[in-house]
Amino acid sequence: MDEAYRQDIDDLKDLYIPLTTGEQIPLQELASVDFEEGPTQISRDNTQRRITIGVNARGRDVESLVKAIRKKMEEELDLPTGYYLTYGGAFENLQNAQARLMIAVPVALALIFVLLYLTFKSVKQTLLIFTAIPMSVIGGIWALYFRGMPFSISAGVGFIALFGVAVLNGIVLIAYFNQLKKEGMTDITQLIYKGTEVRLRPVIMTASVASLGFLPMAISTSAGAEVQQPLATVVIGGLIMATFLTLIILPILYYYSERNWKIYFKEKVAVTLLMAFCGVGFAQSPKISLDQAIALGQKNYPTLKAEQLQVEQAQKLGTIKSSQPMTNIFVSGEEFNFAESTGVHSFGVTQNFNLPKVNRSQRQVYQQQAALAQKQLELSQQEIAYHISLSYYDLLFQKQIKGYARSLVDLYNELVTINENKFQAGEIGKLPLLTAQDQLKAVEWQLQILEQGQELAKTQFNDWLQADTLFDVEHDKLPSPSEIDKQEFKDHPLVQYYHQSEQLALAKVEAAKSQLTPQLQTGVQLQTVAGMFPFYGYQLGINVPLFRKSQNTKIEAAELQVQVQQAQKDAAYSELEIQHRQLAIELQKQLNSIKYLKETLLPSVMERQAFARTAYRQGEAFYLEYLQTIEQGINYNVAYLEALKEYHFLKIKLEYLIDH
Repeated sequence: MDEAYRQDIDDLKDLYIPLTTGEQIPLQELASVDFEEGPTQISRDNTQRRITIGVNARGRDVESLVKAIRKKMEEELDLPTGYYLTYGGAFENLQNAQARLMIAVPVALALIFVLLYLTFKSVKQTLLIFTAIPMSVIGGIWALYFRGMPFSISAGVGFIALFGVAVLNGIVLIAYFNQLKKEGMTDITQLIYKGTEVRLRPVIMTASVASLGFLPMAISTSAGAEVQQPLATVVIGGLIMATFLTLIILPILYYYSERNWKIYFKEKVAVTLLMAFCGVGFAQSPKISLDQAIALGQKNYPTLKAEQLQVEQAQKLGTIKSSQPMTNIFVSGEEFNFAESTGVHSFGVTQNFNLPKVNRSQRQVYQQQAALAQKQLELSQQEIAYHISLSYYDLLFQKQIKGYARSLVDLYNELVTINENKFQAGEIGKLPLLTAQDQLKAVEWQLQILEQGQELAKTQFNDWLQADTLFDVEHDKLPSPSEIDKQEFKDHPLVQYYHQSEQLALAKVEAAKSQLTPQLQTGVQLQTVAGMFPFYGYQLGINVPLFRKSQNTKIEAAELQVQVQQAQKDAAYSELEIQHRQLAIELQKQLNSIKYLKETLLPSVMERQAFARTAYRQGEAFYLEYLQTIEQGINYNVAYLEALKEYHFLKIKLEYLIDH
């Protein structure tokens, strides 16, 4: 319509509607035309009308806001039939993203597990490293909590990124543990101490680099910060917690994963069953033979580990094929007529070369040093075996004499019972009864002392083994004496050590003499003369040791060192020979004592004890006679055990001398 006919609502009311008869009537005769409030737009979904109500959330997560709105609507809003509420927008996107995260997170964890397994080829170690993930989750959740941030999709993405970075610390740590294990370190405790000490800085650097990289995002306040902050907060907090817990918990888990649980549980189950069966609580130590104890001590003792590393160090030096002097790189210049443009400028390289004899003699020194380190290791191994053997037989002696003391307790208990019966029958006075009771108390007190001595001997024995388990000796009695073969001393490690020292001194003499060998010298240089380039030059020469006096003195000193080593070797051999002769005499004396005690005195005194016990019980012998027989038996048995112990100590010393 023309603008003049659409000025107000009356123009709309006056619109004419044609009838079928050809006449026209105003619109207001057919309809009511008024101003009313209505929707500006009618929207539909699936042919159903919908109305959208928009809400902006600030300072609060969308999910908790929707939960609050839903609770309020359910309590106070009564919708007509056919009407219902749905929540979309950012909340719908959140639900869709959460559904995707429910797939992405397990897939990411599975991929991390597979990659770790392909790296370490071990499910056990893969699971160990995988423990960094739950430890990092703890840190990520705490970081969100302390910053007052809700869980969001960006935080979920941050957790996925965190999982991949968190396992790096475990990889660094476990990989080095495995390296130390391959290098021969068998003590798990020392392995963990050394591994964590060496890898402390790399682990901290790994976490610090990632944390510092995400720090700008965590403190950002610009546009998009609401997305960046949760992601960075999760990564930083998770890495801090994962690093701290990895350095503490992961070594503990590694220690327990490397234990031989099969043997451990066998021992525990056996002890538990025995305790349940007997109704007695006690600590049972696994048994170990002397050969096993020596092997274990030589494997674990710290001094031997250090000397083994010295052997490896010397052997590494022995692989050096040649050692040449340093290369000389120089720049020089000369001026003519005080003008730089007319001067000579040079750039060159010179190199001295040792003759093969020098390198060969130096390599021989390194090889002899490696051999000497090996001899020192063998000598230390024998000394460890010597001390372990002494401790082993000392513990055997303590156990055997304690067993003998227990038999004495039984004997005096029997004597007290006999005297109590005789006293009640009026056959003896009270003095023999009191004497027997005092003797019983003295023997019981001595038994306690011997038990403490056995524990001390057991502790000293295990100190040489340096094992996590407290071992006990295999038997309870000292073995019977046996003869020992006579051997030469030339194979003794001490003699071999001095012999090798002599060889090293000879090698140093040859190395000192090789220093008098001339050196070859070569060199090339490029020159500019009066600004013209290039000119080249070369030089060939020989370095001759014209002043030999000081080097000849060094050679003479090295030759004197050879004589010193020869004298020390001869002295060591002579000392071993003297000690062997003396020990052989003492050993034979102990054998004679043991034979006399075992074959003559002990059978005789045991026979007298049996006779005296019967006679005293029947009233045919006096108390003092019976008591004297008991004390005599005690003295002979103790003397026999001490002679047996001394015999084994002498035998160990003799075997140590001849390297048996």
